[in-house]
Parts: sequence; C-alpha cells; structure tokens
Amino acid sequence: MHPIPDVDKPQLKIDDFLHLAVDSSRLPPIHWLTAKQIACLALRAAGHYQTAELKTVKVSSREYVAQTNLYGLSISGDSEQSVKAKSACEKFWRRALDKCADLSRLNFEAEYRLVGGSGDGVQIYASNETVSRARAKKEAVEKFLETQVLVSNATGKKFSMLDLSRQSAINRFNELYWVTKNFEALARDRGMGWIFATYTSPPEYHPNPLLGRCSYDASLGVKASHEYIALAWARVRATLSKRGVVASPDFYFGTRTAEVHKDGSIHWHLLIFIEPSVLEKFIEASKEHFSLKGQMKVEIGDDSRGSASSYVFKYLVKGFDAGAVNVEIPDDWEEDERREQNDLSTIRNGERVRAALKAMRIRQYQTFGVKKVMSIIRAINRIGEDEFDSLNNMTLAMVKREIWRNEFGLKYLLDHSDLVKKVAGKAIIMLVREGGQSKYGETTSKLNGISIDGIFFKTVGRYSVEKMD
Repeated sequence: MHPIPDVDKPQLKIDDFLHLAVDSSRLPPIHWLTAKQIACLALRAAGHYQTAELKTVKVSSREYVAQTNLYGLSISGDSEQSVKAKSACEKFWRRALDKCADLSRLNFEAEYRLVGGSGDGVQIYASNETVSRARAKKEAVEKFLETQVLVSNATGKKFSMLDLSRQSAINRFNELYWVTKNFEALARDRGMGWIFATYTSPPEYHPNPLLGRCSYDASLGVKASHEYIALAWARVRATLSKRGVVASPDFYFGTRTAEVHKDGSIHWHLLIFIEPSVLEKFIEASKEHFSLKGQMKVEIGDDSRGSASSYVFKYLVKGFDAGAVNVEIPDDWEEDERREQNDLSTIRNGERVRAALKAMRIRQYQTFGVKKVMSIIRAINRIGEDEFDSLNNMTLAMVKREIWRNEFGLKYLLDHSDLVKKVAGKAIIMLVREGGQSKYGETTSKLNGISIDGIFFKTVGRYSVEKMD
C-alpha cells in the first residue's frame, strides 16, 4: 500500500483563507472541506462569478459548457445565459461542490485502499467518514423539515414536512415490494419464470479486492464500476433487441438493485421475470458483455424454495433503515456472514451500503422493461376519490375499480397496454406535461397531470410549502 502523501493534508486552518480563493490551486483538496466550509465556498464562488468573465463554449446545438478553476468543475446549460446564471447561483455551487467532495473523498480512499480488506477494525463498504457525513446530512435535512409544513391549497390543512418525509420512506419501501408482487403475478399468469442475475465490473475497477491481486486503475474513480455495468447492461439489452427479444412484459422485465462490495466498488443484482424460450438468449447476451470469469452469475428461480418477492425482500431491507420503515429484520446472521465472506452487501451493514451509494448519487433500485408505467400509476393514485365519483364516465369507473390504489393495479395496467399506447400522439391514459423555464432560463418540460379518456386531472400544485408558525 502506498503511503498517504502529506501534501494531501491541509497545512493551514481552512477558515483563515477559504473566503479569499475561487481557484483550487490556492485551496486544499476538496474532500478535506467540511459541510460548513463547502457552504462558505459556494457563497464565495457565486459572488465571484456575478462579475467575473466566464468563457462559454458551444459543444452542440443545445449545450454550452464553461470550465472553471474551481476543482475542475464545469458548468453546462442550453444557452450562454443559463450557464452564467448557474455560475452566479449559490445553490448550484453548493450542490456541485458537495457532489465533487463526496466523489473526491471516495476516490482518495480507493486510491490508498482505505476501505475494504479483512481483519478486525477494517472499514468496509464505506469509510467511517462517509457514514458520518451521511448522518450529518440527514440530521441537517430533518432539522430543516422541522420548520416546514405542507399546506393543502384546497382545504388549508397543514401537515408536518418531517412526518411526511418519514412516511415517504415507508411508502417507498411498500411500493417497491408491491411492484415485485405485481411483477410476480403478471409473470405467473403469462407462464414466465424468474432468474436472479449478478453483474460485476473487471478487476481494474476494484480498489481493494477481497481475493486476488489488486490491479485497480485509480484514474477511473470508484463510481466508474457502476458506469461500466450500466453501459454493459445497455449493450446486453441492445444485443437482445437485435435478436428480436425486447425488454417488455412479453419477453423479460424486472428490477435492478445496485450494491457495493466491501471495497466500495459497485455490483448489480437483477430480479428478472423471463419467458422460458428466451432464457438461453439472455444468458448468451450477458456472457458476451460480461465476459470475464466471475463477472456474471445467474441463478434460476425455484418457487418451491421461495417466491421471487420473498427472495428480493432481503435486498429491500438493506436499502432502508428497518426501524424507519417498521420492518422486522430477518434474524439470519449466518446468511449475513456468508454474504460478507463472499464480498456482497449485508443487512447489518445496510447503513454503510446506503452511505456509499448516496455519496456516489446512485439510485439503488430501478425497474426495466415496463417503460413509463410507474409514472402513470403514481399519477393515477394521486387523484382523489371524490374526483372520480364526481364524473360519470365508464373509463374513469374502470380505472378506479381496477387500477387506482389497487393491490394489483400495476399488473392490470401492464396487462392492458392498449390503455397507454399512443396513436397519433394520444392514448386513453397519458401523462400531460407543460413547457416552462427553470430559474436559470432553461427550457423545461414538467409533469402537470394526467389525462384519462380526454378528462384532465391536475396532479401537481395541490400543495404548497410554508414555514411553520
């Protein structure tokens, strides 16, 4: 292991000069900055670029980019004006610097193999510093939410933002399990089986592997393992599509989970419901793009040993604070120990796994093969019961009965794809978006509501946020 260079350690008290510099050559490495210091630097950068000349380069018909001297950060936008507006925005800089600091810290730790390995006292999955910062961010958010209330624009009723935030974790957990149950029911009706696939990246993406010689390429950065798998997975799907096997409820669909190895690099688990006749094609395509030994593992699901939803439950538990979502953690420490010995994420280290993923800004769970149906069903579930009942319409009655807040509403929607299939830009059920401008002057398109049989329901803007009295 290489010694950690002294030059990487701050030699001065950062607060003494942080307000003076907007040039990283005059600042310490960004991963040494505290949250307070990042906030100070963001304010300084925004003030500096309100008057500083910023050279912007047009890189495509709709993208302009400006390079800065601040930790190599660049600013992109759809016009020179939007780039300039971002450069003068404290909130933009705070987010950009915070993200840069997290990745810089992870990359520094990876280069010097500070995370991973075996033995007493080692830091696994994420460093103690990363966990500490994740806790501090959560506490800061909760402290802010304590001062805010959500107000119904229709009734004036107020709700605690902190309570709603805590409830949203429970709702998210329940939704993910509900999605799996609907996928499972859909697959069963269609005679599909299920598999559990694991994808990993090549050796050069692993900074401190549990087995074998370390051949990590520090120039890649630790998040590159996730990006590698995402690109290879896209190629698997493209290869299958060329062979007539499209990700869809007809051939294969499911959910993917991102997790970390003990050294902080990423691996994916995929729960895939699949038509038996295309199973071999799927495995062949996976082997083409995850070709190295140990890069890919496929387990064939066996309902006699447990359903797909029960199999995936333990992966959901690792993605949430079990206490926050009122879930009883399975008391299977032998299984947890086996997973740790095999360099997989564990339930008992769930907080460390979540901290690493949040630092890399990686979405832990994602569906595939079902297009944008999740956005549609969420919009449907936001419609009030009184809104359905006030309108005499057969399609609305069907949606309320079969889909709206229904245990198997997602399955019904996937089974009746004609409801969301667009013809000449229109569908029986479709999301409605409206154009606008961001605060930076960029053209935006945001969800405004949903149309069902030509009847529009506005599902956004029903509430406003106010400071607590």
